[in-house]
Amino acid sequence: MLPCSTKSPTVSWRSWATASSSATNVNFDYGFLSYEYERLERRFRFPKLCTCVGMRRRYPGHKSYGLGKLCAICDIELEDHHRAPCDARAAARLLNLINKKRDDGLSAEAEQAA
Repeated sequence: MLPCSTKSPTVSWRSWATASSSATNVNFDYGFLSYEYERLERRFRFPKLCTCVGMRRRYPGHKSYGLGKLCAICDIELEDHHRAPCDARAAARLLNLINKKRDDGLSAEAEQAA
């Protein structure tokens, strides 16, 4: 959660101006941020990108799409699961896989259209 000080969120607010939230199960994290900004009488509405949703769309057929399971399936290191830096790195790697699969699909569609 954000600090109780009303000064820190102002800096964070500016950094969010052109940002979007990306995470595994992004609604969970987004809810905390939204609550803290609401508590400080600030509006918090930004685009969200969930790696769980992206992986389901681009890599269907798995029983579980939790971060731990996805990392095991995709051979992504997850040494300190549930710690922010480790989970953020793993989510970024999953996002890279999603983007690569999307880009490969777009390239294939362009070739077929030509």
